[in-house]
This record gives sequence, C-alpha cells and structure tokens, in this order.
Amino acid sequence: MAGVGRAAALWLSESYRAANGQMVGKKKAAKKGKRTPIGDRVQFLTMMHPDVIADIKQVAIDEHRAAWDVMEQAAREFLKRRRSKRASRAATD
Repeated sequence: MAGVGRAAALWLSESYRAANGQMVGKKKAAKKGKRTPIGDRVQFLTMMHPDVIADIKQVAIDEHRAAWDVMEQAAREFLKRRRSKRASRAATD
C-alpha cells in the first residue's frame, strides 16, 4: 500500500473486513453522561456560573439524585412562587 497513510492502510486492511467483505470498524464507546429521556422530558441548554453548577451537583450527590432533577425541582418551585406573586398583585389591583 505504497503512498497510503498508516491510518488509511489499517482501514483498508483485511483485519477490518467482515467475512462477507464489508468494511467494519471498532465499536464506539457510549458517550459518557448520555442518558435516555425520562418521561416526556426534552433537553434544555443553559449557561450558569461554575460555582452555581458545582453547588447543584453537590446537592444532587448529597441527595442521591440527578442534577437535572434538582434543577427541575428548583425551576418548578421558582415558577410556583412567581405565579403566586403575580396572582396576589392582580388581586390587589
């Protein structure tokens, strides 16, 4: 395989061919941290200060929960407080 790079030569070699002649490669390891969705949840990306993230992760560890669960609970509690504040303001207006 003159003129072919080492990686290309390995890729083309017989050791990377199945019995039927089709090319096969090494299995890719599962990505660390990937999880299947639970229920009807979807992924949501946000940015936070590293100290806040570290605190959230520590709470999750202390409570034997996933960090996303801690964040979901915090968001639900925030939204509940916000709704009740708006309702009380609307009642006084």
